[in-house]
Amino acid sequence: MVGTCVNAAPDNYTCRCAEGFSGTNCDIVDNPCASSPCLNQGTCSEINNTFICTCLPGWTGNRCQTNINECESDPCINGGTCLDLVNGYRCLCDPGWEGNQCQFDADECSTNPCVNAKGCRNMVGDYQCTCLAGWSGKNCDQNLNDCLGQCLNGATCIDLVNDYHCACLPGFTGRDARPISTSVPAIRASTGENVWIS
Repeated sequence: MVGTCVNAAPDNYTCRCAEGFSGTNCDIVDNPCASSPCLNQGTCSEINNTFICTCLPGWTGNRCQTNINECESDPCINGGTCLDLVNGYRCLCDPGWEGNQCQFDADECSTNPCVNAKGCRNMVGDYQCTCLAGWSGKNCDQNLNDCLGQCLNGATCIDLVNDYHCACLPGFTGRDARPISTSVPAIRASTGENVWIS
């Protein structure tokens, strides 16, 4: 029963029916669309004393109650994650990809990731830096150690960019900390071997 029951007399009642219903007990459907059965802005039509809902795009079901899952067809490629919307979807792309379906290779070089480099080469889902002399690493941000095996006779090697400097002990001089006098043994700091200098 769709209505309000009111006692009219002993052992008698009257029903005040809601819009679209009639009859002693409000059980006759005059207008099945009167109760707005269609959800999510669906349009109601009366056919043979019942209703049919015409749904807006993105909705389905006999009352337009179900959001269509546009992600069911897996539209996002290259590892993208699909986010279902009403009558659409959005792809959340993995790094290195862009586009409404993550179908385009992003230009990773556009963010200037290479620090001490001659150039950046865009690759599929990645990039490659061409480092300047003395630098290494993915982004050319690691100074190469130029001191390995360079300074003799206990000198302290100071690493520079693509170069080094030997801080010599007394009695030694030059780029590699060689003895000031000639024909004396020099000791290579990295190996401990004697190197005769003349």
